[in-house]
Amino acid sequence: MSVEEFVVNTEKTIKKFNILSIIIDIVSVTLGLTSLFIIFNIDVLFPSMSIVEVYVGHSYQVLGYQVSFESIFLLLSAFIISLPVTAIIHFKDTKLNAVRLIEEKNSYLKERLSTAYDNRHVNNVIVNDLIRNVSDVTVKLQPTTFLNMARIYRGVACLIIISLTFTYITVTDYRTDIKPPQELLDYFGDDKSGSDSDLVVIEEKSQDSGNNSEENLIGEPNIVVVEGKQVDLTLPPGAGTGFTQGNQTNNIPDGFRPSSAYDISLISSSIYSEKLPEGYESIIKQYFEKMAEK
Repeated sequence: MSVEEFVVNTEKTIKKFNILSIIIDIVSVTLGLTSLFIIFNIDVLFPSMSIVEVYVGHSYQVLGYQVSFESIFLLLSAFIISLPVTAIIHFKDTKLNAVRLIEEKNSYLKERLSTAYDNRHVNNVIVNDLIRNVSDVTVKLQPTTFLNMARIYRGVACLIIISLTFTYITVTDYRTDIKPPQELLDYFGDDKSGSDSDLVVIEEKSQDSGNNSEENLIGEPNIVVVEGKQVDLTLPPGAGTGFTQGNQTNNIPDGFRPSSAYDISLISSSIYSEKLPEGYESIIKQYFEKMAEK
């Protein structure tokens, strides 16, 4: 195995190790945070949160089990929080250099491996001798030798403990008397009530006979503005039904007789156009005239 192949294989092994460690930490942090959320009754905030209040109390079928929305939302929230937390924990892993890690683990390869790797494409007596000596050492090493296995063991152990704790809390629904602070509950409650502040409250006024309206409908003109124009809402007094003020006066002169809509007279229809039998026109006309006199 050449020096380049050894370094590349070791770097791939370290990346796989880091990915496994990241997954273990994400699961551990997610389950741990979810357990804390359940213990400290964080789900009591959900009914006050307008974004999720409509889903509170619902259950969903997951792998043959009924899971409440509160449990799903707590788990999802914990997962989202675990992402930046895990990124902070593994921030240094992205800057890890495989060559430097190998030299730290093996004192003989210190500076030799980096020199041979940097000059791997150079062909001269000194470089070839250095690469041969380094290869004689690296061929006996395994990429897993440079992994921090203690870190993996600790991560697996923590995952097992947290998983058992999470299972116990979920099955028994274990909770404490500690709840979110009242200020937080009031904050979500105020936010919820604020959404209803735009509703207009109409006060109903009593229509009892003992209450007299303060508005004079036929007194001083009442003016309203509609689309920039003033509109007079005054109701003029009339003789018919409607609003009156005080006693009505009879403004109709004595002896007045209203005329009909039109004079009563005989009007022949212009629609009738049936032809009368010849020779009987005068007789039929006299008949209808006598009928009209009756």
